[in-house]
Amino acid sequence: MDDAPPPKGVEVLKQMSKAMTAHTNYLICMPRGHGKTSYIECVTLHALATGQQKYVVIISNNARAASGLLQDIWRVIVEPDTPFA
Repeated sequence: MDDAPPPKGVEVLKQMSKAMTAHTNYLICMPRGHGKTSYIECVTLHALATGQQKYVVIISNNARAASGLLQDIWRVIVEPDTPFA
């Protein structure tokens, strides 16, 4: 089941989306397990789906983490039972 983000999360998503469309950096500081990766994936998928961004650059602390993030985004786009497929 998908739950809506908490009010603070909605604000984070808005700020991240604004930074992405303005091509500026955004630093997200949240404790472990509070949805940082999920927020990044949501903002990226939204920007790609709406045409706000044609390409995105994924940078992470190592290649394995970046690859995992890319695989998660790719899966949402290509799997038939997801909203973006």
